[in-house]
Amino acid sequence: MALLSLLNLGIGPVSLCLGAIAVAFIVLLLQYAVASQRPKNFPPGPRGLPILGNLHQLPLRKAFLRQTEWTNEYGTLIGLKLGPANVVVLNSYRHVKELFDKRGASYSSRPNNYVGGELICPNETHILVAQYGPGWRALRKSVQGLLSVNAVDALYPLQTAEATQTMCHLLDDPSGYYDHIRQIFYCRYPGICVWPARGEFPIPESAGIVPRVTKERCCP
Repeated sequence: MALLSLLNLGIGPVSLCLGAIAVAFIVLLLQYAVASQRPKNFPPGPRGLPILGNLHQLPLRKAFLRQTEWTNEYGTLIGLKLGPANVVVLNSYRHVKELFDKRGASYSSRPNNYVGGELICPNETHILVAQYGPGWRALRKSVQGLLSVNAVDALYPLQTAEATQTMCHLLDDPSGYYDHIRQIFYCRYPGICVWPARGEFPIPESAGIVPRVTKERCCP
């Protein structure tokens, strides 16, 4: 009924849509502004602006110089607002040592990397960008088995043999250096980890696996 009354007053659907969009934008802006305020019991730091926080106060280059100035003014524990994000900067060896030695279990994870963790390697499929948790621990367990001293020593003769074979190919056919280098990276080194015996290049079963995986993982 309210919508019909507005239409009878001459307010068209386009005006209603624009008004709804404007109201939604204002609500989101207010929520963002509230989120950008400094929380209670936050470490001392420079005053920021609504929405931006302290983003406008950090230079794009050599930000550590500005942080050193803030350390002299606010102490070795500085609280910053980068938009809605809360950031605590430690400028004391004692604080950093306490954080890692006594509270390492609580701060073992790394900041979320959107490009690496969401676009290139989603669902915690790579140990370098995975957050600390069950997935990361499973990946670490697998890597420990592959990179143990005994495992690396067992692969050393194969690596030496493949490197020697590549050098022979480069000496016999210098003009085909690109194919020889591509061969050792795309076929032989992965073959050491996956296949028990090597064959002639290209191997139909393996030649396209690494390029395809690399292409898919590097293109979001």
